[in-house]
Amino acid sequence: LVALVGATALWGVTFTLVGGVVEGRGLAGALAFLGLRFGIATAVFVPLLPAIVRASRGRGSEPWRDGSIVGVLTFAGFLLQTMGLLETTPPRSAFVTSLSVVCVPFAAALVLRRALSRAHVGLSALALAGVGLVVAPGGALAPNRGDLWTLACALVFAWQIVAVERALRRTSALVLTFGQIAATCLCAWIALGLSPGPALEAWPG
Repeated sequence: LVALVGATALWGVTFTLVGGVVEGRGLAGALAFLGLRFGIATAVFVPLLPAIVRASRGRGSEPWRDGSIVGVLTFAGFLLQTMGLLETTPPRSAFVTSLSVVCVPFAAALVLRRALSRAHVGLSALALAGVGLVVAPGGALAPNRGDLWTLACALVFAWQIVAVERALRRTSALVLTFGQIAATCLCAWIALGLSPGPALEAWPG
């Protein structure tokens, strides 16, 4: 629980940072930022490669398949979130992204065949209403296009969380984390290569 709270706190800080970096930039700029961001994260794992290889030994292609699947979902979620931040504010993005928590029990019910309780449904509806009040403090919801991109991001992250849980039943957390980050990096650079327009411009400090 402490680790999850810490991860949430760190992730919360990134909304303001990412919003400042991608402000005024298009899709290509967002992809370049994601490629650089996850490229640095992938490089951090280089000293751990011997341990990663040992942890995956004897498992065939399964760990790398799991990492790739989670990585594609992670890339899709971060891309949608970054695109949302191009057109909405960091606080709105954070609260809309939090709807992924509401969606997780429903995704788990579909993928892991877990029964939904009345508490799941009722409290999810309450959380949805709470996010609506935060996003629309004046009473007018009026979501913009950035909010809709971020809502799609929340749905993808719900599936990603369920995919991580499922993968961890058979794959080392170290291997899965490395595979996820490396696959996200690769997806970002591939998408950047396929996207039109300039991407690498001067970046703020």
